[in-house]
Amino acid sequence: MKKFTSMIVMVLFTMSMFAFAPAGKAVKSLDFSGSQRILKAVNAQAPRQLNSGKRRVQQRAAEDFPIISEQPQGELRSYARSGKCYVTQNQQLYYSTQSGTIEIVFGNDNKVYFKDIINGTSYGTWVEGTLSQDGSTITVPLGQNIYYNSGYNACIVLNRLEWDNEAGFAPTETTEITYSVSAEGVISLQNSDEDHTVGGIWSDDNSIGLYGDYESVYTPYTPNTDVVTPPDGMASITAPMSGTYYASIGADGEAISSTVTIGLVGSEIYIQGLVAQMPEVWVKGTIGTDGTVSIPVTYLGEYNGNPAYLMGYSSSAPVSPVTFVLNQENMTAELDGYAMVSYSEAENTILNSRTGFYYSGLFIGTRPEALTPPDGLLPYEMPYTGLSYDGEAQSNISGTVNLAFSMTDGLVYVQGLIPELPEAWMVGSINADGTEITFASGQYLGYDDFGSLYAVGGDVDGNIQDIVFSFDKLSNVATLQNYIYVNGKPDQIYYFTILSDIVIGIVSDDMWIASQQGYNNTQEVASINIAEGVTGTLAQNDGTNSPKYYNSDESLRMYACNSLVITSQKAIAKIIFNLIGNENQMLLEANVGEYALDGNVGTWTGEANEITFSVPCTSGKQARIVSIQIFYLDYGTMTVELPEGVTTTSYMFTGTDSYDNSEVSREVLVAFDGNDVYFQGLTTIVPEAWVKGTMAADGTITIPGWYIGQYDTYLFGVYDLYYGEQSFSYDSEADKFTSANYSIMASQNGGEKSVMEEYNDVIILHPQDIAATPQDPTINAVNLSASYPSIQYTIPTKDADGNVLDISKLYYVVYYVKDGVQNTLTLSPELYEKLTAELTEIPYTFSDEYDIYSTRLYLNQGAEELATWTKIGLQVIYRGGNEEHTSNIVWYELGENTALEDVKADVIETIYYDMLGRRVDNSLNGVYIQRQRLSNGSVITNKVLIRNK
Repeated sequence: MKKFTSMIVMVLFTMSMFAFAPAGKAVKSLDFSGSQRILKAVNAQAPRQLNSGKRRVQQRAAEDFPIISEQPQGELRSYARSGKCYVTQNQQLYYSTQSGTIEIVFGNDNKVYFKDIINGTSYGTWVEGTLSQDGSTITVPLGQNIYYNSGYNACIVLNRLEWDNEAGFAPTETTEITYSVSAEGVISLQNSDEDHTVGGIWSDDNSIGLYGDYESVYTPYTPNTDVVTPPDGMASITAPMSGTYYASIGADGEAISSTVTIGLVGSEIYIQGLVAQMPEVWVKGTIGTDGTVSIPVTYLGEYNGNPAYLMGYSSSAPVSPVTFVLNQENMTAELDGYAMVSYSEAENTILNSRTGFYYSGLFIGTRPEALTPPDGLLPYEMPYTGLSYDGEAQSNISGTVNLAFSMTDGLVYVQGLIPELPEAWMVGSINADGTEITFASGQYLGYDDFGSLYAVGGDVDGNIQDIVFSFDKLSNVATLQNYIYVNGKPDQIYYFTILSDIVIGIVSDDMWIASQQGYNNTQEVASINIAEGVTGTLAQNDGTNSPKYYNSDESLRMYACNSLVITSQKAIAKIIFNLIGNENQMLLEANVGEYALDGNVGTWTGEANEITFSVPCTSGKQARIVSIQIFYLDYGTMTVELPEGVTTTSYMFTGTDSYDNSEVSREVLVAFDGNDVYFQGLTTIVPEAWVKGTMAADGTITIPGWYIGQYDTYLFGVYDLYYGEQSFSYDSEADKFTSANYSIMASQNGGEKSVMEEYNDVIILHPQDIAATPQDPTINAVNLSASYPSIQYTIPTKDADGNVLDISKLYYVVYYVKDGVQNTLTLSPELYEKLTAELTEIPYTFSDEYDIYSTRLYLNQGAEELATWTKIGLQVIYRGGNEEHTSNIVWYELGENTALEDVKADVIETIYYDMLGRRVDNSLNGVYIQRQRLSNGSVITNKVLIRNK
């Protein structure tokens, strides 16, 4: 059962956007290219607060952005919102209207506090204003923070925006806004119009976060406390009601079924039993000219000893009327959105209380029957792929559908196309030449916990159309030509999900069609060109007849004992033959892989560059081939597993990271299995992933674009990772692999691939166990004044002659000078909580992924102790060839009795970027680029792996 919170943001805000905005008629065009954050900030009713609990985040904390998140002291009052605002859709700006309520606290010293001052937000934050002495105006200073996003380490700040015909909306330097207060207590925003709004900008770059409100009016909200009583003598009827009940936000939905009593008096409608938990209570609504029933906020009496109210609910308008949509033809009514029964001890907060229970999908009357196909149809299963958009994110979808053609009336039935209701059927018709399938828009699919669902066709601008698929008869592939809106209504765009790019069937990489080759009737065929790099060679062999083409059935006929050898430069994974004739005229056998016949479709599967197909050597046997479809092995969908029994060997990887030109060294594993060579560790993002290449006689190892795995950026979604299809050269005498360049590619939602990691001048060498003196290390920075003091360094992985060292035998030691005495730093479990024993010589390959990294060590000795240090030193140790050799100790001068704030080269700013170069928060697991700006003006860039515990 779905939970109430799982759909609330997606459904309600999407619905409200489309209810307000006339699709396709934007009032102001916007350029979103400068900021990818606008839509997230505007459209997210409950912005995702990322976990920023990582201890070692070198950035400003949320405390640097003061926000009033707790309700201030004073008298809380509820006001009904009205006025105008802007919403965004499809990167366009639309006029909209404000709705719902706003809470305002009147505190001491004439202070006034507004909660969620911008319409449509639910940040739960307050801004402060001042009530004038005569009580006629409220002044609110701008620049107050209303929302903090740890992912951007920035706030949305209250600002006065102004429209410019060339530049669009831009922030202003206005310092305050003013509200007037009437004698009746109505609060009205002054000096605002469609070109001058109260919105929000991001604190770090002044880009627009919220386009905001104008002409805002807040009217004191006093609900009616009289229970509804129907007029005497009112005629009434009873009707069934069903839907879903939620005991609270976050609770599982529970199906309900009951009976309601309905009475009509003019345009007023009275309903008893609408609140199933209070079946004797009546509510009253008004039937509008558009066929909707609007029930205002209604006092129900007491529930659990507290006053209870019925109201509509959404996260952007927590107090609104309950709305039903009437179908007068079927005499039914369906709840539009959600209904809430709110009850609380605090009478003055009842209208904004979250104490209550909820309903969705309420349906009064008998629900319509979903479509079922006629008896006798024989549906067959076909795969499908496509895209789904839920109002927040687009994702790939795939699965299988049941497709059935009715030969008597030309109708087409499909089941399984709608992810929300996989059992639902749709019916369409195929045109005369069999190239197009049309499904009428507005087909009823059934219902789920949130109400009825319809399949509505439309274009990208939301204009309603029939749902149209193009259809290829030869390949049996149907392709969606427009959009399917999985909709809450049959006759308008009110979507839950948008489906696009749907392809039903198997789309081949290459296809050969006999009738398109220009053959003459009965022409002998000895060879065919199926596709680029794919040929077919036909032979009579011991048969009586040779292969020929016939016009009568547009097929290439192979007779008894004939063969067809298909050869491809690329590995083939599947071949589909479309055949014609009776059961003795569709016979093929394959020498490798698996071949099966289903109806008139023969399918070969396997992995080969050459396959021989033959007709049995029995008189009268044939294979009449109409078309051939070739499917190549898709490395991009396959991961590599190391075969059992194959021995792995440790090698040293060295290269240059193209992102920042830094030298990189690490261990990789290599395994040989005949001509196959396996590598593990070519990427730091999924270090456990294997890739496989094939080695040619000259030592060239070609590695195709294997699928590596997924990388979850959290902020920007999940990326699929692939190897970049580069090659290595192998020198068997030196036992060394080299490559000028290779990359790891990333793609999101099946989109274009981009570089995630790239390395130049790569050498993968089997290290020799020889004695060597390591190069001296480099201390890049010492930062003692930060919240988490640290030393940053570079440990070379080559010896003094430039030869690669075995990093498993490489160590380093940290020294410090105190009171003129040199000391060796010992890391203890008391100060380094991830350690289980003391550590003095730190292995190069070791990291506790918390305090100790290969390029940074956090100094947890405490400020008082660190203040007594005058030098910090670093030395490298190498133990190869049964000998120990050390580098020089490299010292970093702190200065005698140097104050903490005066330490040389402080880190004054740390910024993290993801591997696509976008600025992010590093509080989540992953690989990041860390750029630090030092007080001496220099910048240090490192790639860091964050794995939070």
